[in-house]
Amino acid sequence: MFIITLAGLAGMAWVYTRARQEHVDVVAVTNCPVDGPRSYTALLIDRTDTLSPQQQLDVRARIDQIVASVPQHGALAVYSISGDDDPLEPRALFCNPGRADDVSPWTGNPTTAERRWEQVFDVPVQQVFDELLTTGKATSSPILEAIQAVSITFFASAGSQLLPKRLYIVSDMLQHVPEFSQYRKHMQYQSLRSSNYYRRIKTALRYVDVEILYVRRDGAEAQQGAEHVKFWQEYFADQGATVTRVIAVQG
Repeated sequence: MFIITLAGLAGMAWVYTRARQEHVDVVAVTNCPVDGPRSYTALLIDRTDTLSPQQQLDVRARIDQIVASVPQHGALAVYSISGDDDPLEPRALFCNPGRADDVSPWTGNPTTAERRWEQVFDVPVQQVFDELLTTGKATSSPILEAIQAVSITFFASAGSQLLPKRLYIVSDMLQHVPEFSQYRKHMQYQSLRSSNYYRRIKTALRYVDVEILYVRRDGAEAQQGAEHVKFWQEYFADQGATVTRVIAVQG
């Protein structure tokens, strides 16, 4: 009996210690750890032109995969490219509190964890996507400015270069502002880099992995394509980032 009691006490002590180790103090509004997120994922959605129904379905499916891939206690920030929205303000910023698979049945409740993930992370983020993916029209497309805003307001707060940092962009990638427009002609990256405008919009994206969900636009066939993608690969490399994939959005 004495041995059994000692074993029981040892087991209780292990459960208590494990629970203390797994506990993380978080900020109430965002559910992010008070000492900072464990990873940084930014999703930048171009709403300067409306997506077709087919494009919306394809983008939504890929976004669902992105949301599901955010690690426990990792931050997800959603930004928009628009001539109207404040580029320095994310439309949403939440941390993943953890799902059922992240919780030990010995020290937590997987069912409760999954329900909490849906309520405080997935549902609020999906509500933002409902708006950003179904509406949008603008006379300018400040993509470079939006990328710089994400760098300044989100990635700069990561602090450590060792923390995973990912940037996903849903866009036709056609920069269009008075200072630099890709609608005018095929523009080589060097033409941007040698301009005074570049000095204003260059940014720091070191150690950031970039994935582009490339939206093709009817009537922009002359501007989009391999040379256009190359332009952006050179731009991101110059900012210290790595373009890991460019995926053509269906539709």
